[in-house]
Amino acid sequence: MRIAVCDDSATDRRMIKGWIVSNVPGIKKNDVIEFQNGWMLLDYLAHNFLDILCLDYMMKEISGIDTLRAIRAEAGDVLVMLVSNYIEYAHCCVEFSIFRCLLKPAFLVQAPDC
Repeated sequence: MRIAVCDDSATDRRMIKGWIVSNVPGIKKNDVIEFQNGWMLLDYLAHNFLDILCLDYMMKEISGIDTLRAIRAEAGDVLVMLVSNYIEYAHCCVEFSIFRCLLKPAFLVQAPDC
């Protein structure tokens, strides 16, 4: 299984990765790829496949939704979990066929840091 975390916060990437490793059976921390921005993720996806993507909504260089628009245009079958500090962006889950919308403080509180 190929899992990626795309978030411009290194701390949040480590915490999300720790949450994945703790909650997805058989996944080790080396199985989760990290991307610090949407451009890096899109470059990777040009030649690789992902099963699951945890994508931050608010990133500096390119937003998570703009990144997702590009992904859906090219590789639409990846399962996406939108991760945000802001509940206001939950409406994007329906528009972009996002599997889950997770609020960072709520689900990362108990996540181990990888």
